[in-house]
Amino acid sequence: SLNAYAVPAAEQKQVLILFAKLDIRAIAVQVMQELFKALAMRFSFPLPDSVKA
Repeated sequence: SLNAYAVPAAEQKQVLILFAKLDIRAIAVQVMQELFKALAMRFSFPLPDSVKA
């Protein structure tokens, strides 16, 4: 809870509105693709075409 950190209610509301607008699934997919690319470069394994972006 943001109340434990003495965050004003108006600022809490702004943060929650921002979070609601984020596409969490798309962000997670992008993060995983970057992780797989980094692992592929380090450990030399090919990525399937569906993972390459």
